[in-house]
Amino acid sequence: MSAPTIPIDDQLLNGVRLGDRVALARLHHDAHDDLLAEATDQLGGDASHAEAIVAHAFERLQEEHACFNTAAVVDVFLRSAVREAAVRERSHRAVSEWYALHFAGVAG
Repeated sequence: MSAPTIPIDDQLLNGVRLGDRVALARLHHDAHDDLLAEATDQLGGDASHAEAIVAHAFERLQEEHACFNTAAVVDVFLRSAVREAAVRERSHRAVSEWYALHFAGVAG
């Protein structure tokens, strides 16, 4: 596993594992812009849902805070959560567009 790209020292990691709100807020502050850029990129440059995707990733992190034993695991978890949510959003958009195109002729 490669070194984490989100800066997470031992003190921050311990705080996250304990569910400490200050530690979680610091992690959010430190990682937010990078994850937002990743979400926007995953959505093809459309930032309209990127913020919600990042917020959801941090909500999941907070719910599962006790499971993280290394900084790399936190990093991978957040990035995976962002990617998975972006894939779901792209899929939802594709289905919505298909239905809109398919039923446009039926309704018209």
